[in-house]
Amino acid sequence: MRQYGSWVMGIVALIGLLVGVGFSLPPHQTIRRTAVYDRPYDEVWKVLADFPGRAAWREEVQRVQALPDRNGNQVWRVLGNDYEQTLEITSYSPGRHLVVAFTDERHTFTGARAFDIRAEGKQTRITLTESGEIESAILRLACRTVFDRGEDLTLYLVELGRVFGQEVEPVDPTEAEKPKIQTLF
Repeated sequence: MRQYGSWVMGIVALIGLLVGVGFSLPPHQTIRRTAVYDRPYDEVWKVLADFPGRAAWREEVQRVQALPDRNGNQVWRVLGNDYEQTLEITSYSPGRHLVVAFTDERHTFTGARAFDIRAEGKQTRITLTESGEIESAILRLACRTVFDRGEDLTLYLVELGRVFGQEVEPVDPTEAEKPKIQTLF
């Protein structure tokens, strides 16, 4: 019986250590990915701005529903294979910039995703920036040590490339390429 007590105390101590390390990490994080598409600027923007159309090209998205506007902003409910998410378009500058806030209170991540688009000759560059807070200390630790938080952004840009029949390799943008984004909240 004493042996089991030692194991239990060890596990409790390990969990306490992990939670402590998680709390020591800042809850705010910003992740960026960028990709270049061999398509005209307006063609890429048309796909980005079509929220209901995302169900046709995002593998994990089954359906996108329009919800009533909130404070004059469009609101969308995304129904995925294993999740539901409410998104609000908080900034919209046609052909240049789009910010989508994650507005579900029940999720452990709150924040926004900014899409910045610019023409580069006959190509189009999209820089995707996700900025937000991770409330859970354990999830915060896992996101910094186990999970690749940029994986979802990379997948988004890769799937967008497939819409145009193109394989893209999203990368973390250099300091010079990072868009000048003000606080997203």
